Amino acid sequence: MEAVAKAKALSPDIAILDISMPRMDGFEAARQISCACHGTVVLSISLYDPRNIIDKLIVSGVRGFVAKMSMYSNLIPAIDALLSGETYFNLEDPLEETPPLFI
Repeated sequence: MEAVAKAKALSPDIAILDISMPRMDGFEAARQISCACHGTVVLSISLYDPRNIIDKLIVSGVRGFVAKMSMYSNLIPAIDALLSGETYFNLEDPLEETPPLFI
């Protein structure tokens, strides 16, 4: 709830949200931010396997995803892609090295 309120108040270029958050999950927060803040793109991070949640991420308005286990190598490229108007979905298994999917 705090992330949505701050996004509405500050209109950031990008909001980075964990899928697991108290009181409101990242899917609902992403949906609300995407609807209320048209200039803000949402990047989700999580320990969840993204292959199981990608449809829900996209429907929620999320424009990018990075697995927490690969944030050290994928967070900056994801932010760059989103701020350039692209999407970035890192669908790799955290234990395998595969390139991200650009849609």
